[in-house]
Parts: sequence; C-alpha cells; structure tokens
Amino acid sequence: MSRSESPTPLSATSQNSFWQHAILFCFHFLLLATPLFFTWFNDELFEFNKMMLTYAVTIIVGTLWAGRMLAERKIFVRRTIFDLPIILFFISQIVSTLFSIDTHTSLLGYYSRSNGGLLSFTSYILLFYAFVSNVQKRDLPNYF
Repeated sequence: MSRSESPTPLSATSQNSFWQHAILFCFHFLLLATPLFFTWFNDELFEFNKMMLTYAVTIIVGTLWAGRMLAERKIFVRRTIFDLPIILFFISQIVSTLFSIDTHTSLLGYYSRSNGGLLSFTSYILLFYAFVSNVQKRDLPNYF
C-alpha cells in the first residue's frame, strides 16, 4: 500500500460483528472466571471479590454495548416478557433505597459482600439486557 492510500475502513457488518464478538467474549469470561476469581488482598474469599469482578465486567459490557449503539446509530434493547416485572422490581428497589434507614447498605448491599443493594441489581439488569440484546440464538448453545 502506498503512502497516499488510506486503510480501508471497517464495513458496518464487520463493526457490528466486532462489538457483538467482544460482548460475547465478556459474557464467556464472566461465566468462566467468576467461580475461580479470588484475591489475597482481603480475607473474603467469595462474595466481595466475585462482585468486584462482576461490576468490572458490567462496566466493560456496558461500554461495548454503548459503543455498538453509537457505531450503528441505533438503540439496541430487545424487549422481553420480563420487562414489566423487571421495571416494577427496579422501581421498588429505588423507592426502598430512597426511604432506607441505612442508605449505604441499600446502595451497596451487605458490607462484606457488596451484593443485594441497588448497585448489584442495576448491574444484573444491565447484564441481562446486554445479553438478550447482543447475543444471537445461534450463540446460545455455547453457554450450556
């Protein structure tokens, strides 16, 4: 390739494929790494470390999903039969957090696990919608 030629930009199909493959890889990583993940930085071997990994992967998946939506200039949120129950449950968690006696615990969950609070429920809901919106039916046998 000469200096005057510019590299060929990725087509929309290959960009879409990149975003979906990256998200698919993150879900595979989350499913495989979470049971095995622990650190020597604290005394907690189970919940706290695994929740921190889940939060980190949620941020990465959310960023990739937002990148896909920006690249394609579309919003990808697949509707499911669970939409109404999830929305009602999430609203109840927000109201519960707002009127909580201990806001810290309501936001972050039980102090040694960082699970069961609004942050973890938000993470689970985001992961659910990222999964159903970005993973195709043909990819599902890879998870079972």
